[in-house]
Order: sequence, then structure tokens, then C-alpha cells
Amino acid sequence: MSVPESKNINQLFALLIIDQMIKNKVRAFFVSPGMRNAPLLWAIDQLKTDKITVEVGIDERAHAFRALGFAKVTGETPCLLCTSGTAMANYFPAVLEAQKSQTSLLILSADRPASLVYATANQTLEQPHLLAPAAPTLLTLDAPALHSSPHEWAALLGHALHRGQATPKAPSHINISFTEPLDGSTQSIPPAMLLEAENILADSRPYTRHLTNVEPSMMERIFTEPGMVVIGELPYYEDHSGILDFLKKCPWPFYADVTSSLKFDFNLQHGQIPTFDHPEVMEWPKRHALQYILHLGGRVTSKHYYSFLDKNPETQLIAVNASPNMEDPALRTRIKIHQAPHQFVQALTLPLVPRNMSLEGLIPFVQKKMNLIHQSSQTFPALSKTIIELAPDKSLLVLGNSTAVRSFDSYTSLLLSKHLSVITNRGVSGIEGLLATAIGASDGLKAKPVTPITLVLGDISAMHDLNSLLSLRNLKAPLVIIVANDFGGGIFKLLGLSNIDQAMEMMTTPHDWKLAPMAESMGINCCSLNSQKELAKKYPEAIQDAVYSLRPIFMEFLINPQENLALYNQLKTIKV
Repeated sequence: MSVPESKNINQLFALLIIDQMIKNKVRAFFVSPGMRNAPLLWAIDQLKTDKITVEVGIDERAHAFRALGFAKVTGETPCLLCTSGTAMANYFPAVLEAQKSQTSLLILSADRPASLVYATANQTLEQPHLLAPAAPTLLTLDAPALHSSPHEWAALLGHALHRGQATPKAPSHINISFTEPLDGSTQSIPPAMLLEAENILADSRPYTRHLTNVEPSMMERIFTEPGMVVIGELPYYEDHSGILDFLKKCPWPFYADVTSSLKFDFNLQHGQIPTFDHPEVMEWPKRHALQYILHLGGRVTSKHYYSFLDKNPETQLIAVNASPNMEDPALRTRIKIHQAPHQFVQALTLPLVPRNMSLEGLIPFVQKKMNLIHQSSQTFPALSKTIIELAPDKSLLVLGNSTAVRSFDSYTSLLLSKHLSVITNRGVSGIEGLLATAIGASDGLKAKPVTPITLVLGDISAMHDLNSLLSLRNLKAPLVIIVANDFGGGIFKLLGLSNIDQAMEMMTTPHDWKLAPMAESMGINCCSLNSQKELAKKYPEAIQDAVYSLRPIFMEFLINPQENLALYNQLKTIKV
């Protein structure tokens, strides 16, 4: 298609909005007059064709019922478009009928910027959630600005539109703010922004294609191109055997996040990429010019993965996940397959070709990393390496947030492989309640064969859940708790923050407390560890004792903050 010429940023992003609506099967627009929605009215005029219905109505209340009638006889999702202020409130009677009759309506409201709403400027009210719960607000976007990203808007809109058209059918709401100019006044548009928007507009498909299933032939064709598989978070209680078999046969190298519970089933020799958290390793996918990434499951731990996606838009991301959430911070998903990963892989017929990209060049990197960690004593990488190597096969790891989960996620062995299931609280990544979560996990596993459980968390996380020590003293379960005590929020010192020394103490909350004596005072079996060597000796003994006695054991591993920081700095400089 020829891309209409936009005079300013508002018009450009209004085109993106209406374009993605049309490409996501919105074929009818019931619009009402106004000024704040002028960019959207202009965009509809630019993009309308013989296949698009556009009806103008003065009275929003009556117009909403007209859209309702259209939806009831066609089964489609019409768009109701209005300006800011009370206009949207007049849709409410029709919205209530749509909710009760399970009829799909999409309300698109233009809004003034949040600062004007907060300042109670003329013709403003709190438009988001105004029609809830009858029509929940699925998306609220700030006014287009110089920093706005066309692909991010397209991805967010596509996700909201998919949710708005899902079954059971119901009304929904999208709210978009606009600043002036609202007319066709000429405004400079950054060339990169304009180019990205024009590429999206010129594509005949929606930015993100939402599919409920795929033809096997589609994936067979895709697997002939360069790519890799990424396994994100998977539910502990689901059967992962099909995904394990898929990874063994897949022609692409893969990366299993620690939250997938599959990471330690594989090593580098099996084709597993060791980490996303090292710049040298991230050069590997760039060198191989990946055409596709197949992402199974939820989010991954590493932010560098999402940075790679953002900087390499030519790599098409195919996400497979039954979750209604986006779970894509990079907003780069081009195909979303709404299916549980274990069901998706069952239907695949893989091409019988060998892995098309060797990881042999990464062997020296992994070996150097393992050697550096082995030489350290009181560090987080030494802790995670020791636990991974010595934890019993088929046991459960419960990992705390911050440094704990990242340390386990970044470790891959050259030869070792075993099945270690993992659960985390990575939904909102809070540091509270982790001890209680591990206790609850032990409750849930009581009906099954004895499963050793190891909880690893930091000192600040442990302090946030000291009350759970009361539950721990009476617990009958094979649970080993390891608190990595670096005497404060040490993760902030690992982030390379600059010009923030004055605030660092408030961020890290340094202390000189040891936690084992607190647990010991409650009658819990405890020990304190001062080195990797001690941990390697005491941890297997603790697991054995916990399994035999069905009593928890509390271990405190003391981190040397200076040694820990020095090791992390060394690990960053390893050359492949």
C-alpha cells in the first residue's frame, strides 16, 4: 500500500493505531465529532477503503447502540471513537448491554495528556477504567512524542486488540492521549521513527500475528533458516518431557532459562548457549545472522536477551505461550502462538538436519568462567556452581530474586547434566515471602516421593521473611535453606552504577548481622559457612540429613563483598 504522508507525530501514530486496527479485523468505525480525536479521524479518512464502514453520529449514546446492532448481526468488533471528556460516558448504556449479551465492542477514546487531567483542565476526567468493569481498559498510551517507538505502539495495540476480540465476547476500551497540534500543522518527524512507521504501515500483515495453532509445514520451513530456541519460564507441575525431546532433536542451538526447569538437563555439548549476560557470547547470534527465535514459555531472567531483540529487529520472534499476558518487554514478537509449549512441540515434525550453527567456539569461554569461579571462595558464583554440581538429581531448587536467580541462570557446564526443577517468584520479582514459598512448595510435595528442596536466597530477602522461621521450626520436610549473606543489597554494587555514591548506602542497606543465630534460637538446625570448600562438604551432608530426618536445615553462606565484586568484574572481561 502507499503510505499516507503524515504532517506531524500525532498523525503518524494515529495512522499506526487505525492501521493496526484494520489489520486486526476491525472493519467498522462508528465515530463522533471532536477535536482531541481529530488525528484519529484524519487517519480513518486516509486509510478507509470500500471494505471499511465509517459512520458518523452526533449523539454518542445513540451511536453506541448503532454499533451494538452492527456487532450483533455481524459478530465482528466495531470501533466506537470519541473525543475527551463526557463523550465516552454516553456509551455506558450500550456497553452494559454488550457486556450482558456477550457482544464485542471496542471503545477508542482520545484523551488530553495526563498532566492536564491531573490539573483538572477543561474537558478532562479520569478516562481509563471509566467504563469498568463492564468494559475494562486494556491499554492506555501517553501522547506520541519524540521518544515514542512505532513498533512498541504496534505491538501493544495488537495485543490489546487480540484480548478485546477474544471469547467470550465483551466490550473493551483503549485510551490514547494527544498533545497539540491536533490538526495538520507541519512538525519535524525523526527520520528513524518515520522509516520504522512506514515499514509497519506498508506491511499487509499486523505487526504481531496472533495464532491459535500453526501448520507443521510453516515450522518445517522456518527450521531450515538460521535460528535459535529460547525456553522461558515453565510451570513446575506440567510435563516437560516433550520439550526435552524437542530440544534434543531441534536443528537450532537453544537457551533454557533457569526458570524453565530444563537448564541443567543440558550442557554446552548438547547445544545449549551458555548465557545471555556476556557481550562476547551475544556476538554469536549476531555473527550467524539469525532469521528466527522460537521462544517457548514465559519471560527469561536476562535483560540482555531483550536488549538483543530490541537491537536486532530483523530477527523475527515467534512466541509460544498460553498466557494472556504479553511477556515480551522488548515488544518484538511478530508471531504469537496462543498454545501451551508442551502442546505446541507435540505437533511439530522437525526436519532431519544437524544443528546448523556450532557452539565449539564458546568452549574456551565456559572453561575460563568455570576456572575463575572455582578459584574463588566466598562469592555468589561459587555458591551457585557448588549447588548445581552437588544438588541431587530430580531435586527442587527454590531461587530468590536479585543476585540469586541471576547467578544460577548464568551458569552452564561443559559436561554436567542433571534434572533440577526450579521455582521462583519472578512474576513481580519481590524479595519478600521466599522462605514461606519454599515451605508451601514442601507442603505441595508431601504426597509425592521424597523430593529434596534447596532454597537459595539473599540476606535482605531472608530478613523480609523472618516470621516464616516460626513455621520452619515445626516443618517436617527435606528442606535445606541457604542464605547468601553479603551484608546488604549487594546486587546494586554489581550493576556498574556511576555518580551515585552518596545514595548507595540507602540502596544497599548495609548491616553486620548474621542470620544463623536467629534461626538457631528457634531450635532450627543451623550452620555457618565461610568458603566454597566448606559448602562443598556441608551441603551434601545437609541434604542427606534433611531427607533422613524430614527436618529443615538452615545454612548461612558468608559472601565476601570485595571478592564477589572482583570476580564479577573478571567474568565480564573473559574473551571468547
